[in-house]
Parts: sequence; structure tokens; C-alpha cells
Amino acid sequence: MRLPEGGALLSSKRSVKQSGGADKHSFAQRGLLLVLAAGALATSAAGSGAGHAGKVAAVCWLGSVVYIWLWIGKDRRERFFKKCEAVATIMKNYLDGCQVSQLPANKIDSRGPLKEGLPPLSILPDPPAWVRKAAEERTGTGYALRVNRAFRRCGLLKDEGERIEVISVQSGPAAARVTVSLPDGLRLTRLQHMTSDLASAFGVESLQVTPGMHAGSASLIIAYKNRLPVVLRTILESEEFEEFLGRSELPMVVGVNDIGEPIMIDLVSVRHLLVAGTTGSGKSWFINEVLVTLLLSRGPDVLSLVLIDPKRVELSQYRGFPHTITVATETAQAVAALESLVKEMERRYTIFEQAGVKNIQQYWQRTGDRSIGYIVGVIDELADLMSTARKEVEVLIQRLTQLARAAGIHMIVATQRPSVDVITGVIKSNLPSRVVFQLISGPDYRTVLNVDQDLKLRGKGDGVALLEGHAGLVRFQSPGIGANDNDADLAVSKIKDFWVNSGHKTNPVHIAEAAVEGREQHNTAGETGENSKLRAAPGPDMVRLPDFPEVSGELPGGESIEYGNPPEAESEEIRKFKIIMAQAWQDAVEAEMDQITAPSIRSLRERMNIKQERVMELIDLLIREGWIQAPPVPKKPYLIVAGENTLKNYL
Repeated sequence: MRLPEGGALLSSKRSVKQSGGADKHSFAQRGLLLVLAAGALATSAAGSGAGHAGKVAAVCWLGSVVYIWLWIGKDRRERFFKKCEAVATIMKNYLDGCQVSQLPANKIDSRGPLKEGLPPLSILPDPPAWVRKAAEERTGTGYALRVNRAFRRCGLLKDEGERIEVISVQSGPAAARVTVSLPDGLRLTRLQHMTSDLASAFGVESLQVTPGMHAGSASLIIAYKNRLPVVLRTILESEEFEEFLGRSELPMVVGVNDIGEPIMIDLVSVRHLLVAGTTGSGKSWFINEVLVTLLLSRGPDVLSLVLIDPKRVELSQYRGFPHTITVATETAQAVAALESLVKEMERRYTIFEQAGVKNIQQYWQRTGDRSIGYIVGVIDELADLMSTARKEVEVLIQRLTQLARAAGIHMIVATQRPSVDVITGVIKSNLPSRVVFQLISGPDYRTVLNVDQDLKLRGKGDGVALLEGHAGLVRFQSPGIGANDNDADLAVSKIKDFWVNSGHKTNPVHIAEAAVEGREQHNTAGETGENSKLRAAPGPDMVRLPDFPEVSGELPGGESIEYGNPPEAESEEIRKFKIIMAQAWQDAVEAEMDQITAPSIRSLRERMNIKQERVMELIDLLIREGWIQAPPVPKKPYLIVAGENTLKNYL
């Protein structure tokens, strides 16, 4: 007699065991069906008036429940209870109002002004009805229900009974924040390194992991596929902004965070601001929103504006406001405006010295004289000015950003191209607060923020801020004045009409008379008629800064401008850096090397006598100019790829 093989024997035993289990399972089902059938018959009999049928029906139904309870087993009962507990927690958080919609719940009078004498907020457009409806419907609970499945799919939960507890669920216009309690042994850093895997498990485009508000917790910031627009009026009507307005000098709205909470700063506290973002990133919307917020919250007796707009189309709508001193569109006008701000700064410091005070706030407190107000200077495109008048612009911005804060003068500098030849080390060191929207490449983010981090900004107002007095980067969604450009333009026009018709007095902003005379030297001799009205009227000591006349081709001081060819093509530091690269190329050619590599970072740092951060900025610049190429393999030297003729010009 032949014995079965080992595998067949095991298979046979397994089939018998499974068959026995199936028989038991079938028997249990038949028993349950019998009890349910008896219960149904007894219930029917009880309805017909049978004596003891009601009691029999109750016993049958109770017995069927106990039978099912015992039949499903202990493990299934525990899993059932945990699911019920998770759903109950989520629903409790939902009912407690833990989700925060895009529209602030607490509002002030939606039709009145922020303060008496200011424009009413009803000037601003309301958010569209579909935005309000969508904000109310978004709760984020769908993401919360996926937490355990996503964590298990990523291998973060290995035991069958191990689960993640959801602490809270909050929702905003761009993302939902799900805060979870981390089990023992699961570290926050591990989650942060697995954001791509978690995003895939949740089925979303992007996901961030940040520390939670409680010990041993983490917040999952899960981006919605379709972001809701944020409208400025909803923030200005909130109680948070009303409270902030009372303790700030120049209030600014940065935007809302991932769950719709407003992010606000005082420009006086952050001194000056650098704004960077490509076309379509939301940079222009941000600048206009900042200006509208200032115009709605401060009168011309407190605030004056000096606007520089080389593109001619972004800030021209602010002409005619009593706050606006000038809107400069030509390079010569821009340089004259910056020079005038420097002279006004020096004049104010002379007054402060005589009064024995250190800054404008102390001057107001000691003298009671409020005739000296704040000035905010806005440059909408720094790259254009740096390409046509680099030397003058860099020196003037350096002086203003270093010294003007105490004099009540604050700068907002914006650019589409934040390369190291535009945002030089001198400018960047004096602009510690920075707002960044979507940029073209990683080196651009590193130039502005000094962090080597893949931010994955999505455009259309999605930004990060590095603010003085705040730790780390702050992610936000910038608001718009309205849902579209037409609404925004109409709102600005209504605000202008209010201020023009209000009869508010304007505090004069003075400059030294010599500065006006210096500008007048460039006007054509013997000029009469309408053009002569553009000149500033002389005063006894000081005169009001007028709108600048149309000047082209010359800078104050007689220096001519050749548009497109900067007066100083490149700084001495960049030229020296290129000379080092050219010498390295020549040495490699003479040695007949196969690959021509750049000197090491350490060598460049020692030869240039600069910090490593500055070396990396210069390397990024040369990569953009096509001088060098990043190594194909990490930790390998850069390759020199510039043409022979280009390199020989630096030898």
C-alpha cells in the first residue's frame, strides 16, 4: 500500500479541517435561521391575539441577538467596537465645531467701517455664493475615516488590533487638518519622511506632517484637489482682525492658514518686506490686497504711499488717492523717489535729534505732534530697476532698509526673478521678513528663504512666509480683493471716491529743497506753459514732494541711462568668481583632462573669503547663466560648460 506524499497528506488534512469548519459554520447558520423563523411566527401569532405568542416572540428575538453576539467571536466584536469609537470621536469633533470653514464665524458689522471716518467694508465684494456653500459643506471627516487604512497601507500599523486615534478634524479653503495621536514607537520624523507614501495612500496630490498641539500627536495637512478662493472682506470682518487693528500701527493681512485662520502682521514690527513670485503665482494680488487693507484702515493724515511701478499697469490705479505721493513708472522717476525718501529720512532724524527721541513713536508721545506720519514705499518689480540702474537703486534701498524704520518709513520690495544678481546679499540681509509664492526652481527658493526644501507651492496665492518674530516657515493662502480682477478694480475705485470726497487733511511729506532743484536742473531750459506746473513750488525751508515729471534718459546728477545695459554689468564679487572658474578651465585644458570641473566649495570659500551660503548663491547664478552645470551624481564637482570665448574674456 502506497502512502500519500507529505504535501498531499497536509493538503488532505487541511481540506478535512476546512470541511469540518464549513460544517460547523453551516450548522450555526441553520440554527440562527430556525430561531429567527420561530420569532417571526410568534410575532405574527401575537398580532392575531394568541395568548403567550408575545412572550415567545420576545424570547426568540432576544435569543437571536445573543446567538449572533456569540457567533461573531471576540476579535470581530473588538474591531466592531473600535470602529464605532472612531466614528463617534469624529462625529463628536464635528458637532463640537472643530472644523473651521473658510468664512470666519465671528463677524463685526459687515456694512460699517473698521473705525469712524474710514471707508465702509461694504465697498469690498462678498465671496460668491458657491464659495460660501462649498466652505460649509467641507468638513474633512472623509479624510479622518481614511487614516487607519492609509497608515496600515504604508506599513505604519503592523498589529491587527493597532489603531490610530483621531483627536480632531479641521477644514479650511485649501486643506484639511487631521490631528492624530501617535502610538508608542511611531515617531513624527518617520511620518515626515513618508509624506509622499501617505499622500498616495490617502489618494491626494500633496500632504504635510507637522507637530500637533498635544504631546505625542501629529497633524496631517491634506490638500484639497480644488481650493476655494479667499476673499479679503471675510477676514476684515472677523473679530480677530478687529482686535488686531486696535494694537497695530500698519496692519497687513498675509492670508489664511490651512484651516482658514487669518494670519496678520504689523508692518511696523517686521520693518520691511520682500515679496517674490512668478507670473500667476499671486504676487500682484498680494500687493494689491496689502495696499487696500492699509487704505481701509488708515487715513491720509497717518499714512502716505510712494509707489514704484516699472511695469506701469499694476499700481497706476492708486493715482489720485490723497495717500499717494507719487506713482513712478520710469527709472529716473524711481531713483528720484528713492532719493527723496532718503532725504526725508535724514530730515526726520534731524527733528528727532532736536527733540531728544529715538523714533517716530517716541516723537509722537513726547511732542504730541502727529504731522509726521508713516510712509510705505512699494517697488513692484525690483529686477527691472536693477537691470537699468543697479548701482543707484542698490545703495538707496540699502540705506532705507537699514535706517528708515525708526523714521516711520517702511519698504515692500517685490520681484518676479529672485536671482542673486537681483536680490543681492546687501539687499537680502536688510529684508529679514519675506513672502514667497510659486517660483521657477529650487535655487530661487533657496535664494529668498535660505532653506533647501521642496515647497511644492501650487500657485494662485499659495505661499510661504518667513516673518520676523515667527519661528519657521508659515504656509498660507493669500486673499484676493474680489473673486476676479474686475471686482478688485471696482473696489479700489470706490475706495478712491470715498477718500477724495471725505475732505480728510493730508500730512505733507517733505524733502530738502536742494533735491527738488537737482531734479529741476534736468528739465529743458525755458520750459513754460503746462509743463512748468509740474515743478515743485519753492518754500521757505521745506516743500511737499510732488508727482514726478516725465523724465527719460537721465538720472539725477546727470548720469545717462542706456536701457537694457546696466551702468554696472556685474559686481566685482561675481567677476572675481568667474575669473576663478576661467582659471580652473585653463588649468584643466592645459592638463588635457577629460572633464573640466569647477573648484570645490571649500576652495571657493577660502579663495573668495566668503561664507558657504554666498558661494552657493554665486554657483546658482552661474548655473542660470550657463557657466557651470550641476553634477549628474551627488557629491561630485560641478562641471564648467561655458564657451571658450566667454571664458577667455575673464583670463
